[in-house]
Amino acid sequence: MSDFQLRDVQNLLQGIEKIDLEYIEKWVTKLKLEAPYEKVQK
Repeated sequence: MSDFQLRDVQNLLQGIEKIDLEYIEKWVTKLKLEAPYEKVQK
């Protein structure tokens, strides 16, 4: 995943007021995207 893609995801997560993090984190786990997800949480 490129830095550009990570930045896009980070901006989306920060820009949405009522985001269902439980749903997002369920799919992060299913898709084995924990490492990139942790990067965008910072």
